[in-house]
Amino acid sequence: MKYSLYAFDFDLTLADTLSVSEKTYAAAFSAVGKTFDGDVFHHLTRDLKASFDECDDGSGNYSVFLKTFETTAENIFHEVELYPDVLHYLKTLKAKGVRTALITNRNRRSIDKTMQKYCHAEELFDYIVTGDITENFKPHPEPILKCLKYSGVDKKDFVYIGDAENDRLAAERAGVDFVFIDRHGVIAAPAVKTLNELE
Repeated sequence: MKYSLYAFDFDLTLADTLSVSEKTYAAAFSAVGKTFDGDVFHHLTRDLKASFDECDDGSGNYSVFLKTFETTAENIFHEVELYPDVLHYLKTLKAKGVRTALITNRNRRSIDKTMQKYCHAEELFDYIVTGDITENFKPHPEPILKCLKYSGVDKKDFVYIGDAENDRLAAERAGVDFVFIDRHGVIAAPAVKTLNELE
């Protein structure tokens, strides 16, 4: 393998969160008197505050928006499924002695609701960095830098795989390599379609 640590985003990279994301954004926008525009791919490319600011006319309350988003996600995250290639690919990496990480803006409780459906799938990751243990969300580099600190891996031996521009920016700002994965045919940049296409 080209890298000694492969790190992955969660939403639309490892897990098909499209339906759940549509429901959580709709609930969050509704809670602050706004209508969700339905473009979940657009919103998943940025952090929640950016999505809120984009539609806020000064009358909204971000804390209400955020709380509603997180509560709704927690209540329905059991609906999320991993993509078919995920478990096999992660097990292949582990069998080759390659370390793995999950780096996401989602909180740990939501991630666990998905992982517990797959018989200790969280054990396939050497490191898990979630939004509730960082001060900043991607596209800030903090989540990736935190993973680098945990692992002690040199930046040249680390790659981050994600589906969104905020993933790419976080990797670029952290100084690590990045690969786009395009599960739904919406990314204009060069991208792999499945994990099996990674080096």
